[in-house]
Amino acid sequence: MAHVSFAPTHDWQDVPAGAILPAGCQIRLDLQSGRQQARLAPNSEADALDGLDDDYAADAGQSAEPFDAEAMDLRALEGHEPPDREWTWDGWVPHGRACYLTGYGGVGKTLVSQMLGTAVSLGRDLFGIATRKAPVVGIWGEDDHDEIWRRQIAINRRFNCSMSELAESEVSWIPTARDITMFTAGVENDFRITEEFDRLREMVARRKPGLAIVDGVTLVYEGPEGKRALVTRVMRAFDEVARTCGCSILVIGHNNKAGEFSGSTAFENAVRARMSLERIETADGEEAVRLSLPKANYNGRDHIDLQFHHGVFVAIDEQHITGADRLERDMRRSQAEARFMEGVDKLTALERTLSASRQAVNYAPKLIRAEHAPTFTVKELEAAMLRLLEEGRLVPSTKLPFKKAGRRFAEGLGRPVAPADAPEEDIADAA
Repeated sequence: MAHVSFAPTHDWQDVPAGAILPAGCQIRLDLQSGRQQARLAPNSEADALDGLDDDYAADAGQSAEPFDAEAMDLRALEGHEPPDREWTWDGWVPHGRACYLTGYGGVGKTLVSQMLGTAVSLGRDLFGIATRKAPVVGIWGEDDHDEIWRRQIAINRRFNCSMSELAESEVSWIPTARDITMFTAGVENDFRITEEFDRLREMVARRKPGLAIVDGVTLVYEGPEGKRALVTRVMRAFDEVARTCGCSILVIGHNNKAGEFSGSTAFENAVRARMSLERIETADGEEAVRLSLPKANYNGRDHIDLQFHHGVFVAIDEQHITGADRLERDMRRSQAEARFMEGVDKLTALERTLSASRQAVNYAPKLIRAEHAPTFTVKELEAAMLRLLEEGRLVPSTKLPFKKAGRRFAEGLGRPVAPADAPEEDIADAA
C-alpha cells in the first residue's frame, strides 16, 4: 500500500489509510466513525485542557456533557419490561454484536460458518436451532471461489435449496485472495485502521445483512496478538459496526499451539459470545466434532456434537439431532452391524480367525472393511462391533468350527455357541 502524507495540527484529524505519523502525535479511534484520528501532542497542561471544549467533543462524535447526564432514568422504567433480546442464531449468535469462532485448522470452522450463513439467509433451523432470516455476506480469505462453490453444493443438498434461491435470499459470498488487512499495529502500539475496514463498514451499511462472516482474524489483523489492548480494539471495531448497522459479525480465528485461541484471552473478552470447534470421539468410538460456547454472556453454556456426512455437518447428540437425521443414523448403524456380521461369518467359513483387539494383526473392523464392507469406515465398523459385543450377538473369544495346528479348535471373535452346538472337543474336555 502506498504511503500517504499527513500533516498533523493541534486539532484532531482523520488519518488517511497508509499514512505514516510523525513522532509526537496523539492517536485515538473514533468509535462512531471507526476512523483513526491524530493530532500534535499538547505542549502544556493548558493546551491539553483546551482540547476538551465543545468543538473537541463534536469532532469525537460524543457529548460534552458529563457522564452522569446519560444515567438511566430508573423511575421511568418502573412497571415496564425491557424488549426481548434478539438473536441471529437462537442462544448462540446475538443480533447486533460481534462474535468469535475459534478452533484448530482443518476442524471445519469455515463449513460451520457457511452452513450458518445459508440457514440464516433461508430462515431455516441449523442443528435444530432457529435462525433469524436475513441477508448474509461472507468474506472468505482462506478458500478460493471453487472451494466455496463445492462446499455450497453439499450445503444446498442438505437444505434442499438451489443457488438461485440463495441469490434471491441475498447471500453474498466473497472469496478473495488479495490483501484484506483491516488493522495494523507495531511493537509501539501504533494501531491503524486501513481502508479495507472502511470497505467492510461501507458494504455492511449498504447491504444491511443480518449476518456478516469474516474469515479469518489472522488475515485482517497484522500485529501482535498477545497485546490485549490492541486485540481488544480490533474486536471493538467489529462490534461497533455490528451495533450501528444492526447485524451480527462472526469473526473466525485459529487456536494457537498451546490449544488456546489466538490473542490469549483478549479476543474472547472483547466479544459477547465465543464459539469453539474441536475434535472429539463419541462413546461409540466414532470421530466427531463439538461446537461449544465457552463464553456466552447472554445465555447458558451449551454444546452440539456433529459428524461430517455427505459434505456437511449433522448433529448427532440427542438434544439437537433432527428426526430425519436420527432415522438415517439408525439405518446406517443397522447396515454397519449387518455387514459386520456377514463379514464375521464369511471369514469364519474361510477358516480365518478375527480379533476384537486393536493391536492384533487380524483386527476384525480393518479386515472386514478391506474385504467385505468398503463403504463403511473403520470407525463405523468398530462402533458396530462394540454394539454387537454389548448385545451378546458376538463374543470376543469363542471356539470356532475349524481346527488349527495342533489339532485344537481355533478361537477368536465369533458368534456365541450354544452348548448343544459346541465342537466335540469341547464336550470331551468337559467330560
